[in-house]
Amino acid sequence: AFGSLSLAASVLTVALTLRGASSERPARASWRDYVTLTKPRIMVLLLLTAVAGAFVGAEGVPSLGVLATLIGGLALACGGASALNHVLDRDIDVYMKRTDRRPVATGRISPERGLEFGLALSAFSFVVLASFANVLTALLAVFGNLFYVIVYTRYLKRSTPQNIVI
Repeated sequence: AFGSLSLAASVLTVALTLRGASSERPARASWRDYVTLTKPRIMVLLLLTAVAGAFVGAEGVPSLGVLATLIGGLALACGGASALNHVLDRDIDVYMKRTDRRPVATGRISPERGLEFGLALSAFSFVVLASFANVLTALLAVFGNLFYVIVYTRYLKRSTPQNIVI
């Protein structure tokens, strides 16, 4: 029951975040900009690794329900962390050719909307994983999210060129 209520609250939060008032969100933002915030190419790497881990953990083929929960919950976690990365790096993204067209850096999505979107995806991820997988998986996803956003984005990326190696 608690999981269902949490899931409903998360869906409502995501819907309200995406809806927004027209004066708060730049008119140029599109659904593609929000997809870009989730860094789909990086997400594919995480999901392939997770699916491989599910096969190893199941010592064979995991159930379709386990795979769906894992892929959905971790996609939300990865997308949330990536959106937060866009928000925090908007000041340096404008100076790099590879990142200078990102939605938050260019102003197509406001930092506030990007922050709300990233936090909503991250929260929804926790709800999905805790409700339909297990709490340990949800906590590990939160830990990974925090490590990426705080340690990598805020500290390593700005302090050493070896950030990606570390």
